Amino acid sequence: MEVKNTIKKTLTINRNSILLFFAGLSSILLFAPFNYFLLGFIIFPLLLKKTFEAKNYFLTFNTFFFFFLGFYLGNYYWISFSFLVNKNYTLFFPIIFLFIPLFFTVFSTIFLSLIYYLKKKFFSNLTSFFLCYSLLFFLHEYIRGHIIPFVDLKGLPWNLLGYSIANDFLVQIISIIGIYGLTFLIIHLFHTVIFIFYNSNILKTVTILILNSLVLLALYLFGYQHIKNNDLQIISQDKFLLLHTNFSQHHQYDQTKILANITNYITLLNNNKDHKDIIIFPEGAIPVSTEYNQNPAINYIIDNLKETNFNYFIVGSPYMRKNNHLEQYFNSLMLINNKGKIDQYYHKFNLVPFGEYIPYLKIFPRLAAQKNFTKGDELKVITIKDNIGNNISYIPLICYDGIFSGKMSRTGDFLLNVTNDIWFTRKISNFNISLGTWQHFDHIRYRSIEEGKPLIRVANYGITAVIDSFGRIIQKLDFNDKNQTITITLPEKLKHPTFFNKYRNLITYLLVIFNLIILYISFSHKFHGYLR
Repeated sequence: MEVKNTIKKTLTINRNSILLFFAGLSSILLFAPFNYFLLGFIIFPLLLKKTFEAKNYFLTFNTFFFFFLGFYLGNYYWISFSFLVNKNYTLFFPIIFLFIPLFFTVFSTIFLSLIYYLKKKFFSNLTSFFLCYSLLFFLHEYIRGHIIPFVDLKGLPWNLLGYSIANDFLVQIISIIGIYGLTFLIIHLFHTVIFIFYNSNILKTVTILILNSLVLLALYLFGYQHIKNNDLQIISQDKFLLLHTNFSQHHQYDQTKILANITNYITLLNNNKDHKDIIIFPEGAIPVSTEYNQNPAINYIIDNLKETNFNYFIVGSPYMRKNNHLEQYFNSLMLINNKGKIDQYYHKFNLVPFGEYIPYLKIFPRLAAQKNFTKGDELKVITIKDNIGNNISYIPLICYDGIFSGKMSRTGDFLLNVTNDIWFTRKISNFNISLGTWQHFDHIRYRSIEEGKPLIRVANYGITAVIDSFGRIIQKLDFNDKNQTITITLPEKLKHPTFFNKYRNLITYLLVIFNLIILYISFSHKFHGYLR
């Protein structure tokens, strides 16, 4: 009976919880393709205000639960679309649609509800509460980006608040502090508006607005100078052909459809008269496993090309190898020469839980839709020779790999991301209702700014693009573009590594320590006040 009453208290639906649910839901407008950044100055101060005014733990829990239920439903709903691709798993769609947002909602609610006890014991005044709450909120974002409790130790750093900024100048600061450092700053910026709620003094209100504006102005000016003053270095004059297959329907592993798709690739390549040294296929374009270093689909394409005056294919495709007579399958990115031989490969390191592998498969084998992919041995750099004999190297990022800030090699000349976004798209009346594809592209784009290197992104459906070392789009193909190829030379990389490339999240950790010091000083003043 007591447990039932506790649940009733914490999950009671009222006007306040409905308001918070829609506030959380509206957070989707902060991120791509909308990026209504200023909305954050309304949504998050509202959440902070309701938390500060909560008179007991149950109200605090209720506040966070309904806000994050809206937040995660709005930001993670598209993940469930992958269960609509295969008709055998359609019944799982409503379960996953609700389960994943609920899972993260419970995590966020339990973690952030600690603020009630901290407020009660240590930080009752608004300034101290603001500092404690903002720090706790950031730690929650950091943990979410590094750990999925009970699932893996990688996390899901999707739509961290730093991604709400899309302006090319404002985001350049991540070349120093990374996306987590920017998230730290944005959290504190958003929540400063709380002081306006409790302050009738117009001068103080104006002061807060001016300080926020100055911080944003400083970020803008830094970005302007960063782009203007950085020396760039030409990487290679090789011509890259990006194959944007733009197939809106999954082949359902139907051999006839797969052959039709491959035939279409051959036609596209034969009709393309541009000079090309390296041809890049997206992930999932060749759903035929490579075995014993041979891929029959690639050999078939080479045999049917009218001209073979290119040096390499770069292909995202399954790869099988035997280990002690057991077959292991990898999601791989392979460098294949124009004779069909695999020169180098990268096996995906960051596998998608419940997509590319099933956690606890041995305990719950019936949940497995297919064999697990095997995790690759390491993140690596692949080096090739350009058409004049110089070495150029790229960091291979398969789909999900690219959302993990700072989790890649510090070396390499450019980033190469291939992705299969068709799993997470869904159309109604020819309108794509999944925001995941735009957000995925946006998250990958930030890696080029952090690392100071250009990015080539090739998608089978979604967004194929070429990005410069400042995260700016040079060329792009979108969902319904009739063109299916881009031919480019690589944009230049920064001549010198970025601060983030060398030191990763050092500045972010220093910001957290600084925040803790200010909190300690605030607590010490309060403690001394009790002694007097």
